[in-house]
Amino acid sequence: MVSLGDVQPYLALGQELLKHGHRVRIATHGTFRQFVADAKLEFFDVGGDPQALMSYMVRSAFVSHPFPYSHSFRSERS
Repeated sequence: MVSLGDVQPYLALGQELLKHGHRVRIATHGTFRQFVADAKLEFFDVGGDPQALMSYMVRSAFVSHPFPYSHSFRSERS
């Protein structure tokens, strides 16, 4: 998980599971520790720097071309 938007759905799901008696632990970056604590869920730090990861992904070809073969699907239909 890299951004708060990635974490929030799991916090909501975790809170619902907690209501039904489940033990819930969210594994994410330390940046989000307080959000997890505020949701009354357990936290596990996966380490790393989410900002550095995001910067790497922005610079990588994967982010700029998430579906490198999508053009071949279009040409096959023509």
